[in-house]
Amino acid sequence: MHDAQTFNKTLLDASPDIIYVYDLDARKNIYSNEGIVSMLGYSIDEIQKMGDRFLAELMHVDDFIKYQKKILPAYPKLKDGEFIEHDYRIKHKDGSWRWLNSREFVFNRFDAGNPRQIFGITTDVTLQKHNENTLKENIERQKLVLNSFPVVFYTVDPSGKMPTTWISDQVKNITGFSADEITSNSDFWTSRLHPKDRDRTLKEYNSVIKNDYVETEYRWKVASGSYKWFKDKIILLKNEDGSPRQIIGFWIDENDRIIAENELNEKIEKLEKWNKLTIGRELKMIELKEEINQLLLEMGRTKKYKIPSNQK
Repeated sequence: MHDAQTFNKTLLDASPDIIYVYDLDARKNIYSNEGIVSMLGYSIDEIQKMGDRFLAELMHVDDFIKYQKKILPAYPKLKDGEFIEHDYRIKHKDGSWRWLNSREFVFNRFDAGNPRQIFGITTDVTLQKHNENTLKENIERQKLVLNSFPVVFYTVDPSGKMPTTWISDQVKNITGFSADEITSNSDFWTSRLHPKDRDRTLKEYNSVIKNDYVETEYRWKVASGSYKWFKDKIILLKNEDGSPRQIIGFWIDENDRIIAENELNEKIEKLEKWNKLTIGRELKMIELKEEINQLLLEMGRTKKYKIPSNQK
């Protein structure tokens, strides 16, 4: 019997996790393996001496408030076989904060059936949390960069109807539509193309599967109901076997530029027409003057008009 107990204790102490029994009535651990020593730096005696002050002293204040409001009230509701899982920060003996994850089950109940003691396994998830936070920071930093440009970035599934799978939040500022509105409907983008641009644009867009890169301009109806000009740059990404994997695109609001260019082109066209009309009139006047001069000469009179040689 003694050998079995020694074996079990050795086995429990070999675990890198903290394995414990927490008494809800006394509000302290009545058992803990040696995992708490390696994980938090405190000896079992130090933990025992803290008694019911253990969590209040070592748990981060924000997490302790959450523990009191959400976790403690959940213990009496636990059924056999159910567990509570929660993450929180605990102060290491060296003063640093460690993120821990605990899974807790009912270990012992009062005669009335209410939980008396909780059996728990706690794992150090500091590294995972750090990686998660780093990833979140990187994502937020990328979003900040993406949203600082007057450009909408998006990805498209190259199969089927080629639905938009992701689009940057900047689309709200440019079109008035949220990213969810666009990605939740596979026909959303297509349905808002200008009727005069629709067939051409779809043909150019679909050609990316063959050409790998497409650049096009078209009018698209924004949330206000008006049409705006956009430039779309589309790139096809492929798998190792050459099959289409994903389409990434850059959607640029070119409305002001294209409208200005169109207005300038219209002015140039009008000027060219006027210039041709003016030159034509001048040539007609020269021909008329030459005819009058010729008639005057035939009548024995002098020429009336002097026509410079460079206008003949």
